[in-house]
Amino acid sequence: MSLVKDIGSYVTHYSEEVKQRAKHLDQVRIAGKITQIRFPLMESKDDYLLSCYVFEVDDGVGSLMVYVSPMMFNHYREILHKGNVVMFEGYVNIVTRELKGTIQRECSIVAYRAELIRGETHA
Repeated sequence: MSLVKDIGSYVTHYSEEVKQRAKHLDQVRIAGKITQIRFPLMESKDDYLLSCYVFEVDDGVGSLMVYVSPMMFNHYREILHKGNVVMFEGYVNIVTRELKGTIQRECSIVAYRAELIRGETHA
């Protein structure tokens, strides 16, 4: 079965829908295969995003970056592994910036909940 069909009943948006239609701070559920995990650069009380884990999640349509706080990571650590298919619930974070005269819009998710759809748990 395709990844898109597997996650269809879990999501409110696929990655490209978030990028095209979502507004900053919209509450969404996205899902997909974790393809990459970046560990926090540092523990920082002043900069939330520097202290987060960053997951690249591929839903078969595209991919999104998902930011996970250390507290959330510790709560869901058994399921947050590369290769697992996971649903993330959270808020859309949109950053716009001008680069070489063109406005670029970057979307990510700041997650507060996760659920294993397919894969293995690790203690």
